[in-house]
Amino acid sequence: MLNAEQISKITGKDVEAVKAAMSSEDVVDLDVSGVKVIPNEEFDSMQSRYEAEREDAVKAAREEAKKAGLEIAIKEARNSLGLEFEGKNMDNLLNAFKAKTLEEASIEPNQQITSLTKDIESLKNTISEKEALIAEKDGAIETIKSDYKTKQDQSFITKSLISEYDKVKDKVNISQTDFLDLYTMRNDLKVEGETIKHFKNGEEVKDDLRAPIDLSVGVNSFLSSGNYFKTPRGGRGKGSEHSSPETMESYTARLVKQGVKGQELSDKIAEWVNSQD
Repeated sequence: MLNAEQISKITGKDVEAVKAAMSSEDVVDLDVSGVKVIPNEEFDSMQSRYEAEREDAVKAAREEAKKAGLEIAIKEARNSLGLEFEGKNMDNLLNAFKAKTLEEASIEPNQQITSLTKDIESLKNTISEKEALIAEKDGAIETIKSDYKTKQDQSFITKSLISEYDKVKDKVNISQTDFLDLYTMRNDLKVEGETIKHFKNGEEVKDDLRAPIDLSVGVNSFLSSGNYFKTPRGGRGKGSEHSSPETMESYTARLVKQGVKGQELSDKIAEWVNSQD
């Protein structure tokens, strides 16, 4: 059965409008002209190319800013020192400065030293100002890169949570939207490499064996402890006829202690849920 909430997220249409269209006996057209659906492999390839091009553009812009800043500093130094020369590099500035110094060699020594010291300090201050401006621009660039990484991580977390939810969506009584909102509100999730980790008060949350909490374990524990799994219609799970039925939470804990994790853990939990019907 189609999921109205997922269609709404993909097309950008109001979820109620999507539900109305799905329940209508007439043919209803949803305008999705502004949406383009492409395979994950193609999207990942496009994203990789974009990131490479963006990194090259950032480097080029940084080098251009440094070059422009130095040229401006040299020009201002040339004007403040009263020098005349062609070119925009430090060699041009120093050679002109040397020539002027030799030309003014007849100036009384102490006065000449004072004048040279003042000119040098002025030049240093000008260059320092330009370097500070470049550093400010670099900081802005790093902020943009950090914001992009944050959005990229959030997208990866949402995609992974939806994948875990879809594995048991027919067995739970909570909507995908409510699940995403509650889980991200109660858990501080961070992406490290290709892994999503759980944190609390700045410390990573680990299991009894001091191993990181797998996302599938965290999701199933959340659904079980919150009583979001639908009540089984029959069966006693792993319990014998003389014992109490095993709960989802205890079954998950038992698997984790046995070293089961990742996709294998999700598959076994899904099998357990199916066995309860």
